[in-house]
Amino acid sequence: MKKLAIIAIILVAALSQAQVNAKIQRKVNPNTPTQHQVALSWTQSTTPGITSNNVYRGTTSGGPYSLIYSSTNAITAYTDTSVVGGDTYYYVVTALIGSEESAYSNQYQANVPVAPAPPTGLTGIVQ
Repeated sequence: MKKLAIIAIILVAALSQAQVNAKIQRKVNPNTPTQHQVALSWTQSTTPGITSNNVYRGTTSGGPYSLIYSSTNAITAYTDTSVVGGDTYYYVVTALIGSEESAYSNQYQANVPVAPAPPTGLTGIVQ
């Protein structure tokens, strides 16, 4: 029993803190839903001097949209990690030169999937 405990401690020590937390969370609640994210990317405005971008998200096609991220420099990608499975989100991006903001980009629709229900009725036969 001592050898097993020592091996378990070594294995846990080898895992990153995030892996340990994920494993603990699964043990506490094995039905924890999958964490989804939406990875957005776009082609930057061709206007010279772009200094930053704003990313907006809404739950209705065509808006209204809420600002969810304001970059400090010109970017061409953003990942939204605060989405919920089963919801639909609509994204637009703007470009800025100083405080002057462009019109919205085209809209992107993200349908975030729902994790499937777990199987039930598991049985077995000990032989």
